Amino acid sequence: MGPVEARLRELMAQRILILDGAMGTMIQQYKLGEDDYRGARFRDHAHDVKGNNELLSLTRPDIIQEIHEQYLAAGADPDRDQHLRAPPRWPRPTTTCRNWPTR
Repeated sequence: MGPVEARLRELMAQRILILDGAMGTMIQQYKLGEDDYRGARFRDHAHDVKGNNELLSLTRPDIIQEIHEQYLAAGADPDRDQHLRAPPRWPRPTTTCRNWPTR
Protein backbone atom coordinates (compact mmCIF):
# COMPACT_ATOMS: atom_id res chain seq x y z
CA MET A 1 0.00 0.00 0.00
CA GLY A 2 1.41 3.38 -1.00
CA PRO A 3 1.38 6.54 1.12
CA VAL A 4 -1.64 8.07 -0.63
CA GLU A 5 -3.77 4.95 -0.14
CA ALA A 6 -2.60 4.63 3.46
CA ARG A 7 -3.55 8.23 4.22
CA LEU A 8 -6.93 7.83 2.50
CA ARG A 9 -7.68 4.71 4.55
CA GLU A 10 -6.65 6.50 7.73
CA LEU A 11 -8.92 9.46 6.97
CA MET A 12 -11.84 7.20 5.95
CA ALA A 13 -11.58 5.41 9.29
CA GLN A 14 -12.02 8.79 11.02
CA ARG A 15 -14.80 10.37 8.98
CA ILE A 16 -16.69 10.48 5.70
CA LEU A 17 -14.57 12.06 2.97
CA ILE A 18 -16.14 14.40 0.45
CA LEU A 19 -15.05 14.01 -3.17
CA ASP A 20 -16.00 16.78 -5.54
CA GLY A 21 -15.05 17.90 -8.98
CA ALA A 22 -17.79 18.89 -11.44
CA MET A 23 -15.16 20.71 -13.46
CA GLY A 24 -17.23 21.27 -16.61
CA THR A 25 -19.91 23.09 -14.67
CA MET A 26 -17.35 25.28 -12.94
CA ILE A 27 -15.49 26.03 -16.18
CA GLN A 28 -18.72 27.16 -17.87
CA GLN A 29 -19.08 29.93 -15.28
CA TYR A 30 -15.94 31.60 -16.67
CA LYS A 31 -17.58 32.16 -20.10
CA LEU A 32 -14.32 31.36 -21.90
CA GLY A 33 -13.82 32.03 -25.59
CA GLU A 34 -11.82 30.31 -28.31
CA ASP A 35 -8.72 32.37 -27.45
CA ASP A 36 -8.80 31.16 -23.83
CA TYR A 37 -8.76 27.54 -24.96
CA ARG A 38 -6.06 28.12 -27.59
CA GLY A 39 -3.63 30.23 -25.61
CA ALA A 40 -0.26 30.82 -27.28
CA ARG A 41 0.44 27.10 -27.47
CA PHE A 42 -2.48 26.26 -29.78
CA ARG A 43 -2.87 29.65 -31.47
CA ASP A 44 -2.41 28.17 -34.96
CA HIS A 45 -4.27 24.89 -34.46
CA ALA A 46 -6.30 24.01 -37.54
CA HIS A 47 -9.60 23.28 -35.74
CA ASP A 48 -11.73 25.05 -33.15
CA VAL A 49 -10.81 23.93 -29.64
CA LYS A 50 -13.37 25.83 -27.56
CA GLY A 51 -15.01 23.38 -25.18
CA ASN A 52 -11.98 21.08 -24.98
CA ASN A 53 -11.62 21.57 -21.23
CA GLU A 54 -8.53 19.39 -21.04
CA LEU A 55 -6.58 22.08 -22.91
CA LEU A 56 -7.20 24.55 -20.09
CA SER A 57 -4.68 22.70 -17.93
CA LEU A 58 -2.11 23.91 -20.46
CA THR A 59 -3.55 27.22 -21.65
CA ARG A 60 -5.33 28.54 -18.53
CA PRO A 61 -3.87 26.68 -15.54
CA ASP A 62 -4.80 29.68 -13.41
CA ILE A 63 -8.49 28.91 -13.91
CA ILE A 64 -8.07 25.19 -13.22
CA GLN A 65 -6.12 25.94 -10.04
CA GLU A 66 -8.76 28.45 -8.91
CA ILE A 67 -11.52 25.89 -9.38
CA HIS A 68 -9.63 23.26 -7.40
CA GLU A 69 -9.04 25.80 -4.64
CA GLN A 70 -12.77 26.61 -4.57
CA TYR A 71 -13.62 22.93 -4.06
CA LEU A 72 -11.06 22.60 -1.28
CA ALA A 73 -12.30 25.80 0.39
CA ALA A 74 -15.84 24.38 0.28
CA GLY A 75 -14.67 21.33 2.22
CA ALA A 76 -13.90 18.73 -0.46
CA ASP A 77 -11.10 16.38 0.53
CA PRO A 78 -9.61 14.95 -2.66
CA ASP A 79 -10.54 17.06 -5.65
CA ARG A 80 -10.24 15.03 -8.84
CA ASP A 81 -10.42 16.21 -12.42
CA GLN A 82 -10.83 13.04 -14.46
CA HIS A 83 -10.46 14.26 -18.05
CA LEU A 84 -12.94 11.57 -19.09
CA ARG A 85 -12.92 12.42 -22.78
CA ALA A 86 -9.24 13.18 -23.21
CA PRO A 87 -7.40 11.13 -25.82
CA PRO A 88 -4.22 9.44 -24.53
CA ARG A 89 -1.89 12.16 -25.83
CA TRP A 90 -3.60 14.89 -23.78
CA PRO A 91 -2.73 15.62 -20.14
CA ARG A 92 -3.27 12.92 -17.57
CA PRO A 93 -5.78 13.36 -14.72
CA THR A 94 -4.71 15.83 -12.09
CA THR A 95 -5.30 15.55 -8.40
CA THR A 96 -5.13 18.24 -5.77
CA CYS A 97 -5.20 16.61 -2.38
CA ARG A 98 -4.90 18.03 1.07
CA ASN A 99 -4.10 16.08 4.20
CA TRP A 100 -2.01 13.41 2.48
CA PRO A 101 1.15 13.16 0.37
CA THR A 102 1.14 13.21 -3.40
CA ARG A 103 2.41 10.32 -5.50
